[in-house]
This record gives sequence, structure tokens and C-alpha cells, in this order.
Amino acid sequence: MKRIKNLNGYAIYQAGARDVTKYGFEDGSFYVYFASDVKDFGLTNSTPEYEGCGSLEEAEANCAGNFARAKEIVEERTTAASMEEILEVEAQLDAGMDPDEIAELAEQETVADVIASKFPSVPQPDVLALAGKLEQIRPGLTPEQAAELIEAAERIFNTVRAAFDEVVAAVMRIGKALAEIAAPVMKQAAKGLDQFHDALLYATAEDPKHWHYYKHAKKARTRKKYRHRLEKSLAKALAAGSGGPS
Repeated sequence: MKRIKNLNGYAIYQAGARDVTKYGFEDGSFYVYFASDVKDFGLTNSTPEYEGCGSLEEAEANCAGNFARAKEIVEERTTAASMEEILEVEAQLDAGMDPDEIAELAEQETVADVIASKFPSVPQPDVLALAGKLEQIRPGLTPEQAAELIEAAERIFNTVRAAFDEVVAAVMRIGKALAEIAAPVMKQAAKGLDQFHDALLYATAEDPKHWHYYKHAKKARTRKKYRHRLEKSLAKALAAGSGGPS
């Protein structure tokens, strides 16, 4: 295969006589590949996006779109390029944005970045979904405002937890002589806090199904995932009710 040219993120090759028996290609026809695929995997391990083009003009016409260029841009900044990211960049290119401008925007912190840094165990699709919901509820929400909102919710939770820890510490100071009396008190206090926490989660749930899965899903991993979703909904509600960022 002879490389003819690179164009808009594509690589155009022309098949020769030896490629007919080697690859099953048509002698003299043109084949269009993603340039990044050829670079990373080699020609033999790449699949042509357009094959059997009868002329160079036809092959070039297949390179006119921005999809390959978008794929190239996304792959330059991440090792796990998703189709959603590529299509987003393609739309930006179609709208006339400069590739350098797109790269600069990608380097800026987003609401999703803030959420991901605060909740590193939450899967990326859930992070993006939450960021989308926040932006729907509060259009124009900046990463800084998102951070303030999350931090406000964390302060409330930390205050509740700290108060509970103080109660436990005070009970423990009673001493071993009263351990049998202290134990049920501590158990009841913990149960009360859990019930209070669950009541808040139930009251602020954005989707009743999330509460159902949190309580009744068979897998602990699933219950944990929906508890995280409910806590995010609660954090949002608490921040909104306490005069958080708007």
C-alpha cells in the first residue's frame, strides 16, 4: 500500500498489484484510514473507513468531514477517547471553532471535574449526569460555584457527624463500669442518626426509584451507588435551601 496523503485526520492509501493477493484489495483503488489508527496500530492492523474509492478525488471527498479531526484532537488529550467526546468536538469544529480554542476549553476545569474530584469513587457516567442536572437546575453554574455548593453540603454532614462523634466520646468516658448501660445508648444513637440521614435522603430524592434501589437492591455495590446518588441530591437541596451559589 502506498500512502498518498494525509487530510483532515485521515490517511489516504492506494493499493498496488501485490496488495490484491496480500490484503484482498483492488489494484489501483484508494483506501481511507484514520491517521491515528495507522500511527498507533500500523496499516496491517487498521481497518479502512472508506474502501475501494475509484479516484483520489472520491477518497478526498470522504475526508471532508470533521469526525476524524475530532477523533485526533480527543486522542491527543486522553488515552480513553469516548464517542461522546469525539462527537462533541466534531460539533464544535462544524460550528467553526478553532482546534486550538477547543484544546484550551478542554484544559479548563468543568463542573464535572469538580464533582469527580470530590467523589472519586463515582463512575464517570454518573458524574457527567450529575453535572448535567446541576447545569439544568442552575444554568451558568461555574466550577467555582459547584465547588462551593458541594463544600457547603459537606460542612453540614461533617457537623452532624462531629456532633455524633462527641456524643460517642462522652459516653465512652463513662468508663467500663457503665459499659453495659452505655452500649444500648450508643446503639440507639447510631440508629437515630441513620434514620435521620435516611429521612433526609428520602425527602430530597429526585427519583423515587433511587430510594428503592438503595434499600432493596440485591448487590451491595448497587445499593452503594444509589446511596451516593441520593446524597448528591440531598447536598444540592441543602445548598439551595441555605442560600448557596445561584
